Amino acid sequence: MELNEDGHRVDGTVAGAGPIDTTPPSNDGSEDTESACSDGVDNDGDPYVDCDDYDCSETTVCGGEGNQAEVPEPELPVLWPTYGPRGGTISHPTTIEEGIHLEECESSEATLSEANVPTIPASKILLCGAIMVVMQPTDGCIEAGGSFCNLEVADAVAIPAHLCTDAGSYPDEVTCRAAWSFIDAEEDESEPKPEPEPEDASWMDGPLYWAAIFFSLVVVVGSIGVINSNIRSRISSQPSVLVSEEE
Repeated sequence: MELNEDGHRVDGTVAGAGPIDTTPPSNDGSEDTESACSDGVDNDGDPYVDCDDYDCSETTVCGGEGNQAEVPEPELPVLWPTYGPRGGTISHPTTIEEGIHLEECESSEATLSEANVPTIPASKILLCGAIMVVMQPTDGCIEAGGSFCNLEVADAVAIPAHLCTDAGSYPDEVTCRAAWSFIDAEEDESEPKPEPEPEDASWMDGPLYWAAIFFSLVVVVGSIGVINSNIRSRISSQPSVLVSEEE
């Protein structure tokens, strides 16, 4: 059937029929958008319609990458639980439920000021820490004192002793939260020396010891007296010899 420029049949008309529009719907001659691939019209005149058109293969409605369902993001607490200090500042895997690992803060004064952390009061110690949580699927890695890769949604990495600003680098699908706290500074006290164990009591600690000492002294003194007396007796019993000198 031959149509004229107005869309009517040449050498005749159809009663009650308006002009037949033979112009393809205009969509800039493309069929690669969500709307163009779901309107039931061949927008690029190739003549494939919607998902039958190869140009629609990457759209959500036709099962392309855009069709992947968005993974629900993990729910983050409003007030994060914290734990520590434990004496270690190495980054490590953790969980949202466990919370933020705090250690004595190593962030610079500029970083603390940027995070609106107040001046450290006297006799106080500042603890701080950060946690990075994977919110959406990612092929990137968390670089925080080490590389944490092959991450899944809701995975978390603890970075103790640092705030988010200086905790490390992470992909856009990862979020960071930080916390800080003051604790009292404890003075280093030397360990008390152990008290000497009491010695076992012996007979030398009792009155018998001193009685034995006194008795020994009496015996010694008595022996000296006897010896002295014997010496004198021998001297007195010897005959005396008169020696005269002749003139």
